[in-house]
Amino acid sequence: MEWNEKTLFAAWMGRHRPAIESTSWSKLIRNGEHSALVEKVDQHKAADFDHLHEVCKEVDRVLWQHWDPLTINKLSACRNEYHEFAWDIACAASIGSEAEMVAELYALERFYFNVEREDAIRRSVIVTEKLFAAIGLCEVE
Repeated sequence: MEWNEKTLFAAWMGRHRPAIESTSWSKLIRNGEHSALVEKVDQHKAADFDHLHEVCKEVDRVLWQHWDPLTINKLSACRNEYHEFAWDIACAASIGSEAEMVAELYALERFYFNVEREDAIRRSVIVTEKLFAAIGLCEVE
């Protein structure tokens, strides 16, 4: 897949919703719009994700060591900064496609944390692979 903001926006919107060309991604998020992946997670019962409790620490570690959009992982006082995302990210990764997860991480970094980094898409792809490995969906070399 060619990773760029347009393909990620399409993945974030999901196939069941038409892309809204006149509305920016950031405006949708500011208005409380959720990704198609978050909506899929919300449709599942909590029990569907019980098996993920044991991998949440690993997901938190991956977010801290490899994602770190705020570039704070050298500061031990900030160690829990991404902890609140670990459960939701683990649930999303367990049912989402690669494109949906890359889009979700990119959108969080770009529009939730309001961080613009040139390597954001590349890092989102790498972190998605590591998250899938953490929850046992694939192997990472």
